[in-house]
Amino acid sequence: MTIQASLFYVLGLLGLAGMALFPEGAGWMAQRMGFALISNWFFAVAIAVLSLLHLTALISLSRVETRSIALTQELGILRERFERELGHAPK
Repeated sequence: MTIQASLFYVLGLLGLAGMALFPEGAGWMAQRMGFALISNWFFAVAIAVLSLLHLTALISLSRVETRSIALTQELGILRERFERELGHAPK
């Protein structure tokens, strides 16, 4: 788990605590955004947060995959150099 993920988790908990302590604020926000029920607004917020988490996970996975490809290519280049210097292919 990264520091960024931990910070996101803590901020989410603080947001939930704020909504629990001040429920009229959540109702006001839901009404201003056009939701008929507060529960629909909570559901929409949860979907948005999960979508954001999914996007960050995809970005992280993409970076790991790109790094894996680069390391594999670098290993192939180093193996070829090693074989050239020895003059034969290792078994």
